[in-house]
Amino acid sequence: MNSLPTTGNACRPAANQCIVASVMTKSEAGFMSRVTRILVMLGIITSACQTQVVAPTTVDLDALNKEIDLEVERACAIIKSGDESTISNIQGILNYKHQWAVVASNPEIQDAIKTCASIDYLIEIALGNEFGDSEARVHKWKTDVVFRAMGTPTNSDSAVLNAVLAELDGLIGTITISRDDDAANGVPVHFVPVSEMSQILPQYETGNSGFFWHWWDGSGHLYDGVVLIGSDVVEPKRHHIIREEITQLLGLAMDSFRYPTSIFQQSDTDVNRFAPLDEAVISLLYDSRVQSNATAAEMKAALGWSFSSN
Repeated sequence: MNSLPTTGNACRPAANQCIVASVMTKSEAGFMSRVTRILVMLGIITSACQTQVVAPTTVDLDALNKEIDLEVERACAIIKSGDESTISNIQGILNYKHQWAVVASNPEIQDAIKTCASIDYLIEIALGNEFGDSEARVHKWKTDVVFRAMGTPTNSDSAVLNAVLAELDGLIGTITISRDDDAANGVPVHFVPVSEMSQILPQYETGNSGFFWHWWDGSGHLYDGVVLIGSDVVEPKRHHIIREEITQLLGLAMDSFRYPTSIFQQSDTDVNRFAPLDEAVISLLYDSRVQSNATAAEMKAALGWSFSSN
């Protein structure tokens, strides 16, 4: 049984260096394309290195069938830790364990690992609210959501708002997300100075340059909300706030320190695009299998997650 080469590393984010294979057959290139896509998704290598990694030697897939579940669980455990020091563990698996390359090359296992990371992050982000009391259950919109801009948005604010709503609409397949500034019952997005936010929304928490509030019924369905954007906050921070608050109002109410490039990053950030994991989480929340008022256990069961590591 052959294994991956043990010399050199795939592109590490810190060093941003790639190892280029001198010769790759078509089948090898296809194999590594599948491997590197998941590594990019997990943040182990940068997208710039996606097509520039060492080609594997031949592996015996049949001999590794019994080890696949174990490797998925190990990868999931590393993902869940959120500790940068554990990333090297995955890099070590890539360099010294042919099993992980096989796992990453298998479409079904790719989906399993993505599901592991996405469900775990979804539970962290969707169950509960950053402010106020809320039990750990899913809250989501059952009906289409229309937003209306109010106050003093700039042209660039309006463009960002349109872009965010279009992206969310593309990620969510069960309801539509749109903008109509003339919709009397639309969810208001107020562009106002921070000092005026408490006048618009009594629930506003002092010290926030962006804020949202939403309401749900006894079935856990969201039915109304308000978004506040500090018009006196400088760009690009203001544009980050637009993206974060609009997205959180849809039911992803929590922040997290886990992923630096996530729109839900709790530390101060200007991130103004959805990370791949963000996109997965948004889509999963509005998957028809995920029901409002679901607990974490109910959500895992609905999405078919059964690995013992979870």
